[in-house]
Amino acid sequence: MKSKFDVIKQGWIPVVDSSGQKKLLGIRDTVLQAHELREISDGSPMVEYAVYRFLIAFLMDAIRPKDFDAINTLLESGAFDAEVVDAYISQCRAEGVSFDLFDAERPFMQAPFCAQWDTVRKPVSTLDYTIPNGNNHTHFDHRENREIAFSYDEAMRMMLAVQLFCTAGAQGYPSGVNGAPPYFVLIRGKNLFQTLVYSMISTEQTRDFDSMPVLWRNEMVIEPKKQVTNVSWLYGMQFPARRILLIPDEETETVREVYFCQGLNDTAVDNWTDPHVTYRSNEKGRFPWRPNHEKAIWRNLHDLIGDNKSLIVAQYPELDEQLLKSKYIPLTVYGVQTNNANYLSAIRQDFDIPETMLQNRSCVQHIKKDIQWAEQTASALRKALTHEEMPPQNVAQAEAEFYNACGTALLRLCKEDLTAEHPNYQECRRKWVEDVIETEAKAAWDRAMKRTLLRGQSLMDVTKQQGILFAALKKIRKENQANE
Repeated sequence: MKSKFDVIKQGWIPVVDSSGQKKLLGIRDTVLQAHELREISDGSPMVEYAVYRFLIAFLMDAIRPKDFDAINTLLESGAFDAEVVDAYISQCRAEGVSFDLFDAERPFMQAPFCAQWDTVRKPVSTLDYTIPNGNNHTHFDHRENREIAFSYDEAMRMMLAVQLFCTAGAQGYPSGVNGAPPYFVLIRGKNLFQTLVYSMISTEQTRDFDSMPVLWRNEMVIEPKKQVTNVSWLYGMQFPARRILLIPDEETETVREVYFCQGLNDTAVDNWTDPHVTYRSNEKGRFPWRPNHEKAIWRNLHDLIGDNKSLIVAQYPELDEQLLKSKYIPLTVYGVQTNNANYLSAIRQDFDIPETMLQNRSCVQHIKKDIQWAEQTASALRKALTHEEMPPQNVAQAEAEFYNACGTALLRLCKEDLTAEHPNYQECRRKWVEDVIETEAKAAWDRAMKRTLLRGQSLMDVTKQQGILFAALKKIRKENQANE
């Protein structure tokens, strides 16, 4: 019997309902029950965000909100319209779209078999960056790749993630439409419906919404290495940087092998604006904010909510205030730390950002300065502890402890002191400099010294170097007093 998996009807989307129960739903049930569901939930941050992104693109193509008023009207409705959703599904089918993963001519979200390019079968583990494969070395997973099989629903989820979080590899493999994977941001609503709507943008916010139809409606051949000079918004949201075709094992109803090779190569990354990405600019141009294992997310908080914030965060204040009624904007940041073609770690972190901070440039600048002072102090702490007799891991641990304490304190400061209509910036700065920067830096120093048994001249040298830290703290205190 030929394998079949209809993504519209059969369950593959991992949702959590209002009672906290987890289940798998197809696209139609997920969308129409979204107002009764809490969220999408998967153990992999990459998969979780990729599923959210797919649903957002699906709904944007179906609903096409023209402007902020249209998005507000959608929010006010409280649920997605079954007639609109069903009409869209029917339209897709009428155009020849197949929602079957294993359709011979148009397998959903895949490239149909081509003898010219699909020459080598690869293990299905190729779709999961967390499984050791190629450059991703074995750590805790010691299974042989040939032993690994995915259920049809798992394979569907993995396909979405592998396209979105791919990075440039050997033999000319291109990265995705954003280049190396950036941080992606979503705004969490009270239910899945609100989360999906908050993460949409209006069609008037894009220069090119659909000159290239979304992937499943697009009949353009996914030719390996073909250069694409520009993409529409819909096509870019599901850009096929890899050419993929699942190979089902009909006896076990699993996928053990795939055809997998280079896909399209977007050469116009600089012209692409992702609505869920924070951008940063310098003298070399504009770049997506990308994960850096040496720099925690909070150290870019000013970019996350400031002038460089993502489109969906920027539009949040334009949405109906009567619907929001919240002091905080609940953000979730997703990312994956990479090193060239290696995958190091996946990231999912929640932030509750005071809504008033989005529209207050003074508040953002205040936070930016606080972060700069923390970074200056961390640098001084590291220099002060560096010595040939001081183990490098002790220095790194002291710096990490200091940063962790500062991150916790900054988020607390945002919630407790910066939510007022007219924050007392002078008092906030005093707390930050005296109660956080100075206190935590000295505490980190003391702990590092207790962990290290220094004697004689080495102890005298490192103790003398403490002056580097004291000088930095003195400079920061003086600068803060000058601003009072």
